[in-house]
Amino acid sequence: LQRQVTLIFERFFSLATHGRFAEAIGCLTELLELSEVPASQYATAYRLRGRAYQESEDFAAAEKDYTAALALLEEAIERRIAVLLDRGVLRAKVENHNGAIDDLTRVSNETALLVEKRARALSLRAVVLTQIGDVSRAEEDLVRILSFENISLPVRLQALRNRGTLLARRGSFETAVADFTAVISLAEGKAADVVDAVNLRGDVWLAMGEYQ
Repeated sequence: LQRQVTLIFERFFSLATHGRFAEAIGCLTELLELSEVPASQYATAYRLRGRAYQESEDFAAAEKDYTAALALLEEAIERRIAVLLDRGVLRAKVENHNGAIDDLTRVSNETALLVEKRARALSLRAVVLTQIGDVSRAEEDLVRILSFENISLPVRLQALRNRGTLLARRGSFETAVADFTAVISLAEGKAADVVDAVNLRGDVWLAMGEYQ
């Protein structure tokens, strides 16, 4: 049985890699119809099939599979968190804002996780909160990311950029300029980040009437 399961996963990855998602979905449906497969492998199959459904833009089926995977991963924190992120991203994509916020909140509150994953969840939640007009809470999420000591430079730069953009939108121009300036200072050797921050800072200066 285990050999059969392994072969099905291998066939799935081969098909999915070539964009043959309908056939890839069929592979995992075949696996999920087998009996006596370990729950952890059922969970993996649901998550992977969910991703294939998502790539096929069958978002309802994708969410259903992510939810099924979560039900099988109550004791596996790291794997459960990964699926919560998948479902949170999906829910944000289909504008199920409350569902997305709920999933991302559960990830961000999981103190056993590395801060990088919590920061990713907070960053995504800030985007969703901005979409529904809750700019204050979005800014709080970005401030929380920046309070983490051990986040990577790309995550810090993104948080500074996004916070600067939010601050500019609500008219806090000087603070926005400070965030974009921080990005320029920190983004050594990252030309795209520097150019983007310079342009954003220039837009803010124009809004402030500083044309020099």
